Parts: sequence; C-alpha cells; structure tokens
Amino acid sequence: MKNVTRRELLKAGGILGLGLAVNRLSSLTDAHAAIQEPQKWDSSADVVIVGGGMAGLTAAISAREAGASVLLLEKAAELGGSAILSGGLLSIGPTSEQKAQGIVDTADKIYADLMKNNEIDPQMLEPEMIRAYADNGGRIYEWLKSMGVIKLLRPEVGTLGGYDSVRRMLTLDMVKTIAALKETAVKKGALILSSTTAERLTLGKNGEITGVSARRKDSIA
Repeated sequence: MKNVTRRELLKAGGILGLGLAVNRLSSLTDAHAAIQEPQKWDSSADVVIVGGGMAGLTAAISAREAGASVLLLEKAAELGGSAILSGGLLSIGPTSEQKAQGIVDTADKIYADLMKNNEIDPQMLEPEMIRAYADNGGRIYEWLKSMGVIKLLRPEVGTLGGYDSVRRMLTLDMVKTIAALKETAVKKGALILSSTTAERLTLGKNGEITGVSARRKDSIA
C-alpha cells in the first residue's frame, strides 16, 4: 500500500483539501442537500472518512501511510460499524490461509463466483466494484495481516456454500480486529471522532465538494 503517493491518493479520492464543519446546535431539514462551505472550519484534513468500521479504519491507515492527514467520523459512540455485527465472516482471497491449506483461488474465480448473484438480479452487483474487490481483496487482507491487525477466531478456511467454487471464508474475532485497526490508525496519526454524525457535504464557489458538515457530542475516540 506504500506505493501510492500522497497526491495520487488525494486525486483518486477527489477530496483534496477536505475540511470538517462541526455543527453542534443547528438542525437541517434536508439531510441529502449539500450546503455552502463555512468561512471557517472547525477542523481540516486532507482526507475525511465517514464511518469507523473495518473499511473506514483500513482507509485511514492507508491514507496515513501515503502521507495524508486523516480525520475519521463515526456516528456511534464506539467504532465497528456493520463489521462488528457481521459475525466476523470474511469471504476474501487469495489468502495465505488458503495456500497453507492447499486451496487454489484466483481473482478471476472470485469475480465469477460473486457475479453469479446477478443471474438472479442483474442489478444486484456492479461489475466494476466486484472486479476491484476480486483483484485487490487478497492483497489488502495480507497487507493488514502483516501489520498484525487481523485477529482470526480459527485458522481453518470455511465456506457458506452458495456460489463459492472453493473455500475462502475466514472467521475473524471482529471485536479484537476493530480494536487493533483503531490502535494502528491512531498510532499512525489519524484523528478519530466518535459520536459524530456526518450530515451534509459542503460546496465551494464553483460547486466542488470541499468538506462535510457534521454534528457531534463531546466525545473523542
């Protein structure tokens, strides 16, 4: 993940110079409408991440490794998001666990297996997103594992059946994994605000997205 430069990361995300406007008192009626950016930001960062689950914390670590300043917002008092409710099941590959157990998996197999869902509903999955997941999931998993943040409940690779052509289901201790991800993100310099709800994107003079307006309680993770 270190082969991505800071500027490439910011360009790819389209979020150069994002800021955070924290709104503690006023309420807004249309939760989907963007608003004009304030004259003064309460906080600012190169990258603002909304959501402190496994994906958000992973993004925070990656952005910090690329040299970007990071501000992560989580509406709940504790981090974890949907990952903490997932039961720790993670279908991903190819992984070193698969290799150790003689399971041959490839990005093309993963893509083909997942896209079988579209035989039932052609709109269920976006091919471009599934291709990106298939091509990069295993690499990102091994990168996280190399940092010691992946906490497995058991080493055996399993399956939930369905469309999987090979076994690729891992079972994580998600509470410990989220805790390790948070610790790593903070150590690398990410600022995490819990009990902070993102409400609106903010727009610059030319209509470009410049930040996010959020409501927070007096709680900083």
